[in-house]
Amino acid sequence: MFVFLEAPITTAPLTCEKKERKRIGKSTNTSSSSSKILSYTEDFNLLMNAEELIKIQLALENNFKPTIAVHSFSSTKKLQKLNNNSGATVDNVLWEEFNQLTEHLSEGGERILNEPNAGGGSTFSEVLSFEVLHKLLGAELLCTEMELIYYPIGSKKTDYSVKINGKKYGVSVTRCFDYMNLKAEKLSEKYIKFLLEKKLSGVQLSSENIVKKQRWEKQILHIWVPNENVANQTRSVYRKMKSRCKANTIVIITVASETQCVFLEGSNTL
Repeated sequence: MFVFLEAPITTAPLTCEKKERKRIGKSTNTSSSSSKILSYTEDFNLLMNAEELIKIQLALENNFKPTIAVHSFSSTKKLQKLNNNSGATVDNVLWEEFNQLTEHLSEGGERILNEPNAGGGSTFSEVLSFEVLHKLLGAELLCTEMELIYYPIGSKKTDYSVKINGKKYGVSVTRCFDYMNLKAEKLSEKYIKFLLEKKLSGVQLSSENIVKKQRWEKQILHIWVPNENVANQTRSVYRKMKSRCKANTIVIITVASETQCVFLEGSNTL
């Protein structure tokens, strides 16, 4: 069964019985549930199991609750086949794809796109990250990366902050894939563990050091992956991690199997 939504999926607080919550916590695969939610824009579709969405909603309501959830991202239109055989630069080819995915960019997405970030080479993933959370959770942009202030100076940073249902959240964006082979179906568990520990640690440090007037309730770690196998691997590694590493962070994994620009920005080859 599919539920089609034009409005943000989380527009009201969720109520759920304890027995139901226990059952939801055992969900392991985005394709296993018969009930799926499809949220769509003019530019892209978001597909998520209802159980995965409920886990996110519960974690948003509970400041102490971490969780991990997976969903898929795809274009509403057939993306042009990208290649650089015509002599176009790789940068131009990737911008062409990004422009197809952001033809109807939100105001928040425009702000992130037009302001410099502190890391470089991650504009596409950060803009599309906000667009996903804007559509999926009704997120409203509060501060871009360069607007966020930390003390002491030199602190770990997060990529942007949002408001969801009246609460503030920080959002850190990363990508988990094989830099040598975007089509790789399996990654080293050691690498995935290293990435998760690094990013979850950075989330905790930035949350500790953000100035009081910009302080958020908790953070979302948004991870882009190129296929469902890597998503399942990442979830498996996450579940083996200690609670102190997870803290209260919400981890959202977005499977973008048709998208190159998110992963290859700054690359010299396709």
